[in-house]
Amino acid sequence: MFDTKNIGKKIVNLRKINNITQMELADLMGVSYQAVSNWERGSSMPDISKLPELAKIFCVTIDELLSGEESLDFIKNVIDSKDDSYLKEEKISLKDVAEISPILKPVQTEEIIDKIVDNTAKVTIKDIAEIACFIDEDYLNKLIKQINEKFTVKDLCDIAPHIDEDILNDLVLQAIEFGGTDGLESIAPYMDEDDLSDIVKKSNTIKDVMALVPYLDEDAVNNLAIMELKNERLDNLVELAIYMDDDDLGDLAIKAAKSGHINLINRIAQYLNEDALHEIADILVKKHGISAIKEIAPYL
Repeated sequence: MFDTKNIGKKIVNLRKINNITQMELADLMGVSYQAVSNWERGSSMPDISKLPELAKIFCVTIDELLSGEESLDFIKNVIDSKDDSYLKEEKISLKDVAEISPILKPVQTEEIIDKIVDNTAKVTIKDIAEIACFIDEDYLNKLIKQINEKFTVKDLCDIAPHIDEDILNDLVLQAIEFGGTDGLESIAPYMDEDDLSDIVKKSNTIKDVMALVPYLDEDAVNNLAIMELKNERLDNLVELAIYMDDDDLGDLAIKAAKSGHINLINRIAQYLNEDALHEIADILVKKHGISAIKEIAPYL
């Protein structure tokens, strides 16, 4: 990756040597004053099409401007439009493209990728992860369809924010089939609620899906809670309570009270609405006496 701080310092020094202000350089380059300021602070890089112009203003070569950058030869070949032969001879990878993509337009990046993919036996998830943030979503979706390998959910983490929900769901299902749900909580924020809920329904154990609860719809959370009450896994039920609909939680708590789960009621009382609490209090007093509502009394 480019050392933008180092290049920024070179631009500052060259500008001062040539006795040019930031505003004057911006005018000469046809960019905003803020753009020049960002270059010099190392927050961004000049577009690749601007490098020859910048070098000319400073009376230096591109080599001098970018000296020390590992991608220098690649950049020069892109500028000179000689990248076709260079790509083949140097066996440029998608990781190499990612190195210079910060100064390329998305279309330029995509054109180079097309040429690389044509000369490559296969495209991998790791390859795509390298360049996902530099290309258009439609192009990324097209590239993903060329993947011909098995991968895990964790392999999808870097590309999940950049792809279409439907395509992401298809990839997640493939990954789960191959390697299980490990890492799915990192991808959940980018998935459709219904797709995620469907995956949870098919899960074998609650352990696999507890980390996903914040991203599920209320119906899916309620179904999990019902299952946990049935299996008397009360610790998990307490964890689920804060994500449940008030009415669903109230109904579940009433069932728990009828089953004698006083400890559970005490632990979730703060999340229950007034109507549910009063009904639960009546049930507990009738079955266990007034002492049974000692813990929930402050919430009544």
